[in-house]
Amino acid sequence: MTASLHPSPAIVCDAADIVHLRDRLAQWMVDTGIRQWTPGEYPVQLAADEAARGEWHVVRDAAGCLVATVRVVWCDPDFWGPGDQGGDAPAGYVHGLMVAPGSPVRGRDLLDHVAELTVARGLDRLRLDFVSHSDALRRFYVGYGFREVRRTVLPAPFPRMEISLMELPLPYSRT
Repeated sequence: MTASLHPSPAIVCDAADIVHLRDRLAQWMVDTGIRQWTPGEYPVQLAADEAARGEWHVVRDAAGCLVATVRVVWCDPDFWGPGDQGGDAPAGYVHGLMVAPGSPVRGRDLLDHVAELTVARGLDRLRLDFVSHSDALRRFYVGYGFREVRRTVLPAPFPRMEISLMELPLPYSRT
């Protein structure tokens, strides 16, 4: 990834572009039969609040268009559950990893960025979740080095679906 396409912290005014990219990718999922996201379900105000907390990181191209984004949080009891092995465990938790079609940014680039942030924070693992039925996502994350910890069903108010919880020990080197 070139230096000009390096992720930077999002600001509140990036929220509409983040949601627009998510809706664009959600429509593609609906059109291709992937049951994960649906257009319009992620409110701009929620993305703005998350950006204000420093959770979103964005990549814009030379024209200023948002071409990739990722959200990182430092705990995730909603998806991982409470306790030492759950979402209260010190880790970087990846959400909302999105790359616009045709972007020179790759998902691996965003994961590298989140891994760097996590190690800089003194943490030794990266975690994420995805819908268990997505073989493409499973291949992508396993290919990066993640291993499945367990599967669970999303809690209410999230849509009822099985998710895979994945973890990657850090520091990690893709050589």
